[in-house]
Amino acid sequence: MRRGLALLDPAYEVKAEYDTLPPALARAVARWPQGVFVAWYPVLPEARHRPMLEAPADLPAASILHSELGP
Repeated sequence: MRRGLALLDPAYEVKAEYDTLPPALARAVARWPQGVFVAWYPVLPEARHRPMLEAPADLPAASILHSELGP
């Protein structure tokens, strides 16, 4: 079993990246189920990240941890 950590850090300069991250994460989990994935995203007042946070519930992952750091 090959375990490891992958950090997903899109630039988020293009608004569509909020929509493309969940499918990319799903493909990564499917290819590497024993991996640990960390997805970074900015927490902005516009709340563009909110719909993106609902998608991981559908991942075939053993567990999911969601944590945000704020001021």
